[in-house]
Amino acid sequence: MDRRVSQNDAASLFKAGQYQETVEYSKKALKLSPGDIDTRLYYSRALMALKQDDSAQKELRQCLRILPSSGLAYRLLGELSLRKNEYESAKMFLKQAMAINSQDQEAKQLLSIVSSIKGTPSEELREKATRLHTTPPHSEQSPLPDQRLPPPTVKRGFGNYLHKVGMLNAKELKDIVRYHKMHSVRIGQAAVTLGYVSAPKIEWAALAYHSTDSI
Repeated sequence: MDRRVSQNDAASLFKAGQYQETVEYSKKALKLSPGDIDTRLYYSRALMALKQDDSAQKELRQCLRILPSSGLAYRLLGELSLRKNEYESAKMFLKQAMAINSQDQEAKQLLSIVSSIKGTPSEELREKATRLHTTPPHSEQSPLPDQRLPPPTVKRGFGNYLHKVGMLNAKELKDIVRYHKMHSVRIGQAAVTLGYVSAPKIEWAALAYHSTDSI
């Protein structure tokens, strides 16, 4: 199997959202070319998308054994640490990612978020953060125009926080506030719906925002 074909096929499957297919293809490709770092990285990302975090972590560590200067591998390990609420480990991995590639905006954003989290947030704080910024305030079924409820109060503090840590630019923040008002959804939900920020990032950002008592 040609290495370029392997990499391109894994990339195409992953970008199409076919994560299980990416996993199956990558397994076969890596048996023939175990040192193919690009395919292994797509394999790891697909495992993460499928929530197979332990397997993803194992593959990312293998990536670093093959290529110790892989900033992406360090960033993904940082993201996995965030998922497990291992904030110090997340900081370590993300700082290493930034040391390798100072232009990695994803790593920069995640590092800004994790650095804002104070201590170990309680389960109550986690639930509050998720509820306030990612849970739709009304029923999923849209009311008729004359029955539409007024939009909830705009959480400008959270929107500005997302802008401050670099997750949104000024135009994106404006779009999100407009969407929030028009559709009566939370600021975080608007950001995810418009495709500006992923759902996991919104959850982590909400947690960081509330852990600093910036409500």
